[in-house]
Amino acid sequence: MGISYDPGRFHNSFGGGGSAMTSQRQGLIAALDVGSSKVGCFIAHRGASGELDVLGLGHRVCRGVKAGAVVDIAEAERAIRAAVQQAETLAGETVESVLVSLSAGQLESQVIEVDVSIDGHRVEEADITRVLHEARASIDPGDRVVIHAFPACFAIDGSYGVKEPVGMFGDRLAVSMHVITAAAGPVRNLESAIQRAHLTVARFVASPYASALATLVDDERELGAAVVDMGAGSTQIAIFVGGAWCMWM
Repeated sequence: MGISYDPGRFHNSFGGGGSAMTSQRQGLIAALDVGSSKVGCFIAHRGASGELDVLGLGHRVCRGVKAGAVVDIAEAERAIRAAVQQAETLAGETVESVLVSLSAGQLESQVIEVDVSIDGHRVEEADITRVLHEARASIDPGDRVVIHAFPACFAIDGSYGVKEPVGMFGDRLAVSMHVITAAAGPVRNLESAIQRAHLTVARFVASPYASALATLVDDERELGAAVVDMGAGSTQIAIFVGGAWCMWM
């Protein structure tokens, strides 16, 4: 049975390697979840319509991670390597890069609001690009790493809740940008453990966000829902309102 999800035309994410490797270009997607008690790996094939067919999975007990953070890089590497090899054997495929669920690094959530002038004219795609560029340029993570940055909603002349501003008229176009950051050290330690297993991180995904995408349907995200991601070493909550991920705790 396939799984499909469209994160939206305005979705954007930072962090990780930033580019898909050969396995992604061939339609293969590998997801890695490095938890405090176990490491899990899924390998799936993405069809032309976006559906994902799971080809193989693997899991191993992990003793090198506590509260989502790597505390023994050698133990973490062994668990990652074993879980990925098990998934590769079942899938009959070899992967080079992985999408990684991230719970380490004391994830923090903040909303940045930026607006630009549109001088009363009709909102065009260029205006959307401009306000998103301004919002991303205003992000200052300091010594932290940006994991996700995407708009929670747009506003026209102070009226928030606009999902598709193109074609509307007004004087000011604003965006509320939801930004998730993590402490750089734990992220680098996790990436190092993965690289020692001869894998590349294609992208990090905040674990509560990944859990929400896997469990919520469109109506639930639209009406509003809270997803509680309970792991062996940490518990996190993602809150969706109006179809958008608006808060993490």
